[in-house]
Amino acid sequence: MIRFLFFAIFSLVYSSFPLNNLIVGIWPEYDHSGVLVSLQIEADSTNIPFEFTLSLPSETKMAIETIGEGQNKSNNILDISNNIDSTHKYLNLDINNKKTLLQFYFNPFDRNSNEREIKYFLKTNLDLENFYVVVQKHIGADAFKTNLNNIEEISDEFGVKYLRSKIAELNSSDSLLIKVNYINFSKRTTIDILNDKFVDDKDNVNIEKNVNKVKSNKSEHDQDKYFNNKLKIFFLLSLFTIIVIIIYSLYFNRSSDLDKFVTCKHCQKIIKQTDNFCPFCGGENVS
Repeated sequence: MIRFLFFAIFSLVYSSFPLNNLIVGIWPEYDHSGVLVSLQIEADSTNIPFEFTLSLPSETKMAIETIGEGQNKSNNILDISNNIDSTHKYLNLDINNKKTLLQFYFNPFDRNSNEREIKYFLKTNLDLENFYVVVQKHIGADAFKTNLNNIEEISDEFGVKYLRSKIAELNSSDSLLIKVNYINFSKRTTIDILNDKFVDDKDNVNIEKNVNKVKSNKSEHDQDKYFNNKLKIFFLLSLFTIIVIIIYSLYFNRSSDLDKFVTCKHCQKIIKQTDNFCPFCGGENVS
């Protein structure tokens, strides 16, 4: 009975927690000069709908809500201009879907300075457990650091690095300070730097293709040249062989013709070997 009561109370407490997963993303100077903050909210379908309240930096102008998946995905621009109390801005949102993406921008930077500092106080109306904060490291940043603990560094396919920290709990009465500092000498966004990198990589690929093409053409030219030289050598050797055969044949025929004549032993005249008597002196051919 006690065991049953324990599990019943535990199930009630667990099911009352409206979120299954939460990922808070901080992307400084990603595609514009400010900071993109995103919240990937995965709700417990048994607790939908519920109200979600989120604190916002004072520089925030608007927020975007994305709900649904695939072809059913839709974006809603949320007006937060009137959601201001005495200390900060906040956003009230009704969660009616299992998955919701919430994004907002703010710009705390001084454009006349290369030094960047981000301070965001995360505070909601929910007691949060085991969620993640992921900070994208600006690809052109120097001296990049954050106040997050137990950081795991991961990289995407484009070489952009992310610093991920797991937060065990955050009560609704508390706030979590997420702080990031770095130096951006170029004052460019990550997207701009990646675009230049892709262009350079494409140019390098084209150069490599051209070099390989030249090498291939040179190789084919060398093969043709080798084949032509080999053909010329074969022709010369064949011609030489024919000439040798002709000379040998002429010499052999001449030797054969010489072998048909002999010298008369009496008058030393050259006579035919088949002559029985010398036509010059009448002497007998005794060869």
